[in-house]
This record gives sequence, C-alpha cells and structure tokens, in this order.
Amino acid sequence: TVSYKVVKKTKNVNFLNGVICYGNVNLNKYVSLNGPGTRIVAQINNIYIGSYCSIASNVIIQEYFHKYDRVSSFYMNKYFFDGSFDDDNFSKGDIVIEEDVWIGSNCVILSGVTIGRGSIIGAGSIVTKNIPRYSIVGGNPGKVIKKRFSEETINMLEESMWWEWDISKIKENKAFFNNKIKD
Repeated sequence: TVSYKVVKKTKNVNFLNGVICYGNVNLNKYVSLNGPGTRIVAQINNIYIGSYCSIASNVIIQEYFHKYDRVSSFYMNKYFFDGSFDDDNFSKGDIVIEEDVWIGSNCVILSGVTIGRGSIIGAGSIVTKNIPRYSIVGGNPGKVIKKRFSEETINMLEESMWWEWDISKIKENKAFFNNKIKD
C-alpha cells in the first residue's frame, strides 16, 4: 500500500458528501470541499488550498502522473520489480490554489499550476497552466475568458487583504461583501 502524509487543515474546513483527500495537502481556513467524486491527492510535492475556496463535486486535483517516457505507463516497478508507486510517478511541482477560488463541478487541476486569488474555474475545465488572479476560466485546456473585475477593483481587493481579516472584522463589513461590484 502507498503511505501518505496526513492532510493538514485549519479550522472550519468542510468535507461534504464523500470527498477523498490525502497526501501532502494543506487546507487553509473556511475551505469547502464537496463530493461525491471529488478527489484531492498529492504524492510527490504539495497541494495548497487558500482560505475561502469553494470546490464543487467531481473535481480532481492531482499533483502527480504516471511516467510516460518508458516502454509502458503501467506501474511496472510496483508490481514486478519490488519498487513503489513513487518509482512510477512524476510531478511538475506543487499545486497552489490561492484564496477565494471557486472551482466548478467536473474540473481537473494538474500538477505545477497556480490558480490566482479570486478566480472562477468553470465547470468541466481542465487546468494545465497558471491562471492569473481574478480570472474566469473555461474549457479544455482551461483558458482565461475574462477578468472578473477592472484592474482598479482588483487593486482595491488586493490592498484590502480581506481574506486575512478575522471573523469579527468580516462581520463588521457585511456591506463590503454583499454589495455588487459595478465596474
């Protein structure tokens, strides 16, 4: 069997409806992971998920791949040569999902990518490259469709650093979170 490190999570992380999460996974505060079918796994490098992220059902976030530069992509070392799964896998690096990212149903996030703060990954997207902050992404491979807000609004949000506020400050600023942004 494969051994994995324990998932590290902070307070108020929600696992709903059978989410599978194991390996070098770090979850920050108020992350919501929804199943069924959502699987977040890291074996070689790390997965970091920032505060206030929402991840829908049937999402795969996988930090490693089968090696495909050999005769076979099958786990030969594990089954025939007294090796481990680690001998048959590779990774392009950490997966970093910054704060306040919404990942829609049936998405796949692959190794070595960073999804910028405030982004929305549309249902069914496959993310293979870095996504800039406050982007709306769709497709296979995932491409930026548009920015959520103007640069002026993005700068204001970045300067506020609201994702680091404590809960009492968030509650005091209800209007900030509930007002529709008009760019």
